[in-house]
Amino acid sequence: MFIYEDEKLEYLRRMVAEGTGAQALYDEVSQTLVDWDDHQPSVEDRYKLLRRTIDLLQEGSPKLQLVPRLRIHHLFADLQTSARDDYKEAADAFLRQFADGSSPLVLMGHTGYVLSAGFSPDSKRIFSTSVDGTIRLWDTKTGAQIGVLGSLTLSVAVLPDGKRIVSGEADGTVRIRDAGTGSQLGEPLIGHTGPVRCLVVSPDGRRIVSGSLDKTVRIWDAETGARVGEPLHGHNHWVCSAAISPDGKYIVSGSKDKIIRIWDLEKGEQVGDPLQGHTRSVMSLAISPDGKRLVSGSNDCTIRIWDLETGAQVGEPLKGHADKVVSVALSPDGNRIVSGSRDSTIRIWDLRTGAQVGDPLQQHMDEVNSVSISPDGKRIASASDDYTIRIWNAEGILL
Repeated sequence: MFIYEDEKLEYLRRMVAEGTGAQALYDEVSQTLVDWDDHQPSVEDRYKLLRRTIDLLQEGSPKLQLVPRLRIHHLFADLQTSARDDYKEAADAFLRQFADGSSPLVLMGHTGYVLSAGFSPDSKRIFSTSVDGTIRLWDTKTGAQIGVLGSLTLSVAVLPDGKRIVSGEADGTVRIRDAGTGSQLGEPLIGHTGPVRCLVVSPDGRRIVSGSLDKTVRIWDAETGARVGEPLHGHNHWVCSAAISPDGKYIVSGSKDKIIRIWDLEKGEQVGDPLQGHTRSVMSLAISPDGKRLVSGSNDCTIRIWDLETGAQVGEPLKGHADKVVSVALSPDGNRIVSGSRDSTIRIWDLRTGAQVGDPLQQHMDEVNSVSISPDGKRIASASDDYTIRIWNAEGILL
């Protein structure tokens, strides 16, 4: 029995024709898809399922927000990597369907949750990490995959020369790799005793800073791989996020202990009192280009803005996401915050006023794990549990 019997298909078409609200239609279609999943359909039937769903929904409004809340990407994950072009096209069409009009480019190739996606210094390439055990390299303009590097990587950063990347591994090591081939350069950087959750490189490219589930922050020499000073102790739980000030003088770290700490990079000492306000893990940090403001995203579903000089919170927490805020980024001009959340949405905020700018970007079908903005300010990249990376035109979004 195919997913849409004539009676059900006619009912859904009538909902579309009568202009029934998007939520009601979403509920009907998603329940049908979930019911279908229980029957463990074959790949061929899943292909038919996607084509029929697309044909049905295309009769409705192109602004229908169906996909973001429909967490059934496992139904078609293997269609994306199939040798058959019609299967790939159906999966791609379903992923692209009913976005918010900004038509992001969808990058498909990972076969597991995509943990992060970040740009090269020249904005021409994107490096992504995934639980599928690979780092993948993509062309920003075309979305074409141009390299696959095998590694169980949790975090990645690109050095300013664009020729080397740094990866934080599940085995607790930090590795420096050739950005083109993925070949490891030198020996692993050993010191952490737990998985490396976050990485950041100093603006001058001389220092690598890593944060780990071993509760420490470590500093490394990017040229020699040697440890610089002692580990930074202070957090009493996993270190989830890190950032370096634009002048390269300070490290900021966020932890599952709900605390943000500021450190002198050269001295390896904590500066001032911890920043407290979040009620759950601090998952992401970003510093404004002028070095005056710190933005933090937390599992408490809020974004907070801080005065880096005084440590005071600026204004009220930014609220709007319905689930954990796991990633934040700042535009090159420092005027806009971009946030990604477990609620599957991406939101834009005005740094000065704290107001949300425009509507949420709602095309990912599952949790958003990371957001980044290209150095030239033209694109936003988002990585998700729906196995995809999406590239958005930032020039129309960040205005």
